[in-house]
Amino acid sequence: MALFSKPKKSEYPNVNENLERGNALLGQGKLAEATQEFAEAVKINPDSAWAHSYLGIAHAARKKPDKALAEFQKALQLSPNEAQLHYNLATFYYEQRRLRKAADKYTRAVRLNPKSADAHYGLGIICLAQFEGILHDQGGWMDSPDLDRFVAKEWSRDPRKVDTAVKEFRTALEVDSSGFTEGAPRVRAEIETSVGAEATEVCARA
Repeated sequence: MALFSKPKKSEYPNVNENLERGNALLGQGKLAEATQEFAEAVKINPDSAWAHSYLGIAHAARKKPDKALAEFQKALQLSPNEAQLHYNLATFYYEQRRLRKAADKYTRAVRLNPKSADAHYGLGIICLAQFEGILHDQGGWMDSPDLDRFVAKEWSRDPRKVDTAVKEFRTALEVDSSGFTEGAPRVRAEIETSVGAEATEVCARA
C-alpha cells in the first residue's frame, strides 16, 4: 500500500516545480526543506488542493498531526470529489490509529474511484485491524500492547470483517495486478496466521 497517492502533473498547474522539488526532498528525508517548498506552493496558489495535501504529508512526516490534519481537510474542501485526496487523509488517520475515520475515508476513496488498488488494500487492512486488533505496517504485522484494548473499545470483533478484508485484497489485485501480485501470497499468509481457520476457509473461496 502506497504511503500517499501522487497526482499527475496536469492536476497541479502553477505550482508544479514547487511540488516536484518538495516531493524529491521528502524522498531524501529533508523534511524541513520539503515543507518550505509545499508552503510556497500554497502561497502561490491557495486554491490548489494538491499543494495543501502535500503540505499535510510533510507535516505528518514531521510529527505535526494537527497541522497535517488541517491541510488534508483544506485540500478536501477545495476538491471534495478527488479520490486520492480522501486516500491521503485515510492514510494519515491510519498512521494515527484512528481506525474508524480511516475506514470512512478509504471507503469514500473506493466509491469515488473503484479502480484505486491502494484504497481497496487500505480498506482490507482496516477490516483486519477491526477483527484481530493488529495494524499493518509496511514492514509486516506490528503488535502494540495497547492496541487490543483500543480495538476492543472502538470495534466489535466481527468475523465477517475477515471476509470483507479478503474481498478488498482480491479487488486490489484485480485492478492492479502488477503492483500487488508479488505481495499476494504474503497477504494471504498473514491473514491465515492472524485469524486462523476462519480466514483459511475465506481465502480458499477468494
